Amino acid sequence: MRHAAALIPAALSLLMAAPLLSGEYTRHLGSIECAYIAQARFARDLGSWCPLWYCGFPMSLSYPPAIPWATLLLHKLAGISLARAYRLLSTLSYLMVPTAIYAFTYILYRRISTATLAATVYAVFPVQAYMLRELADVAHYTVPWHLVVLTVYGECPHTAGIAMMLLAAAFYVKYIREKTAISLMLSSLFLAATALTNLIALFSAAVVIGTLLGLKDWISGESPTLPSALKPALIAYGLSAFKLTPEFLVKSAEFGASSLSMKPTVTLIPVIVLAAPLIYFALRALLDRVSGEDLSILVCLAAFSTIVYLRYLTGLSIA
Repeated sequence: MRHAAALIPAALSLLMAAPLLSGEYTRHLGSIECAYIAQARFARDLGSWCPLWYCGFPMSLSYPPAIPWATLLLHKLAGISLARAYRLLSTLSYLMVPTAIYAFTYILYRRISTATLAATVYAVFPVQAYMLRELADVAHYTVPWHLVVLTVYGECPHTAGIAMMLLAAAFYVKYIREKTAISLMLSSLFLAATALTNLIALFSAAVVIGTLLGLKDWISGESPTLPSALKPALIAYGLSAFKLTPEFLVKSAEFGASSLSMKPTVTLIPVIVLAAPLIYFALRALLDRVSGEDLSILVCLAAFSTIVYLRYLTGLSIA
């Protein structure tokens, strides 16, 4: 098997996540998994209206539905409890991320060794998030932060969203390079899956794809036309529009407030709208003089680090 090396990071992840394969509810009181399990139960027992949260509200305004619906489906098909189904999905999502990193890196660099190294480093090493003292105080410095996110905080949608986002970006690159129907279909499907799984992952997908489009010489050697570049996003929105209604997006922005300053997410939108064109043209001007894979890595790291740390310093929320 040409890509058997992808099994290495997946096996390491399975080794670390093995305890998640047993049991049901977590002992960590800060975990949010109870909310997603409850949403699956509401969908099963109550339908479109939830009377037990916030004095009642429509399910259409609840969390993105992919994980709760998948929990309910697994519960029905396997005949297991909702809590057990969520636990199994959490383990699956944890295994999906290094596999998605492998696929993303291989499609970008076309080297198995690079893809294996990237996925393995993610699977076993800590991350730069530990530079934030609040995060370092939660877990030991040697523990991969994504394992803490999944076990202590129960964030299966965040974890699954990362995998979907990476696959969406990977197949988007294939679409830009090859212009094939299958790459268009896969990039659109995974982008829609990202939107229906986690809004922060969707925001990340926009950052990754936007950065890669700026690195046109590295991806395909030519700039795609605007209709061609937007086609996967438009198809993805068509597939997810039943959930991403204007009402849902507005309510999500108003509700997503930072614990640091309690400023609603909507205050970040003008910043993004104003900054995105400036960043794009600055990047294009830079790439006219310098190009290459090393620059692409620096640009991606700079984009994510800037967003993460500006959010941390300013208290602005992104979802």
